Amino acid sequence: MSLVAWFRSHLARLFHNQEKSSEIDEEILAHIALRADDLERSGIERAAAERRACIEFGARERYREEILHTLRGTLLRTLLQDIHFSLRLLRNSPGFSLAVVISLALGIGATTSVFSVIYVALIHPFPYRSADRIFVMGVRDKAGEERGIDLSVPQISLLRKSPVVEDLFAMQTQSLTTTGGDFPEDVEAALVTPNTFDFLGIPPLLGRSIEPFDAVDGQKPKPVVVLSYKFWQRRFNSDPDAVGQTLRLDGKAYRIIGVAGPQFTWYRKDVYLPLEIDTKFRTDALRISPLEAG
Repeated sequence: MSLVAWFRSHLARLFHNQEKSSEIDEEILAHIALRADDLERSGIERAAAERRACIEFGARERYREEILHTLRGTLLRTLLQDIHFSLRLLRNSPGFSLAVVISLALGIGATTSVFSVIYVALIHPFPYRSADRIFVMGVRDKAGEERGIDLSVPQISLLRKSPVVEDLFAMQTQSLTTTGGDFPEDVEAALVTPNTFDFLGIPPLLGRSIEPFDAVDGQKPKPVVVLSYKFWQRRFNSDPDAVGQTLRLDGKAYRIIGVAGPQFTWYRKDVYLPLEIDTKFRTDALRISPLEAG
């Protein structure tokens, strides 16, 4: 028997007392029924034979508990003996023990790595709404370098009118530093258009996301910020009262309006700020419209 099968067998025997108790009850009832059959063959009526068999057998509860207690004691003794034997074997063969430990560590590490890749790629792909229709815009020059596309506001408006495009949003990245606290911390920020969170279809864990009134065309964006889930855990110790507090970035105060959910990992940024719509900005992603049937 393999180690895994042995361990599962012992755990099942240790923790499935209810199932074992049912089996013991069935066995007791079978013995009582056999005794009642013998009494019935001797000329006693069935009902009287069953009553007499129950009386002769005695208290079923006490017998069941005694049997269960014996089984548990046997299991624990066997388990302790096996553990003692394993430790003695490991002590007497240190080279073999080291090889086993290293093999297990490498096997577990490799299995975990492979499963992580499979989980992300197949089992749990991008959680964003209509992810199969989301495209990131970019160009590649003759040298093979890729970069984003800077479009003007009229160009964006024209792109929105295309029957192929269902929606789009823009984003710019920026490196900032937290100030006003005991220790400064480098923060990766994403400046996004107000429709970003709605585009990706993941509601915030706490508070609200960036809304259109946070970044009105022709006006400076409001000093508000949405924290990523990991930054909220790291900086605020997962405090739900973080919403409404002030976070200073490069000396400027931003009011925390929300915390993104753990699945919101777009570009894996720490904070999300409203993007100012100026003459030109970069379109980050667009969603194409679903093809009509036929």
